[in-house]
Amino acid sequence: MIVYMNEHFRDPNLTIAKIAESSGYSLSHFSKAFKLYMGHSPISHLNRLRLSEARYLLHTTHLPFKEIALQCGFKNISTFTESFKQSIGILPKDYRKKYQTALVN
Repeated sequence: MIVYMNEHFRDPNLTIAKIAESSGYSLSHFSKAFKLYMGHSPISHLNRLRLSEARYLLHTTHLPFKEIALQCGFKNISTFTESFKQSIGILPKDYRKKYQTALVN
């Protein structure tokens, strides 16, 4: 389950139902087992993976926000921005300004 999520989180069409199906469990059973094992829901884990990658890209690249959103599995920049702000507490543009390491072009 975790390996599958780690390998496919960049796919914007990845759903918890698809992950459950790939593991051979019903959505209900998968969600309950995942939460019991991991301590949080599968969708929360998927969002953590996506946001972790987004933070890395904001730190290390000059990619446009839309490109980062798409590379991290968000369907659009609005969803990315909303998820980022809700989880991290600041907008992606402000995060980049605050934390981006100096990049040599």
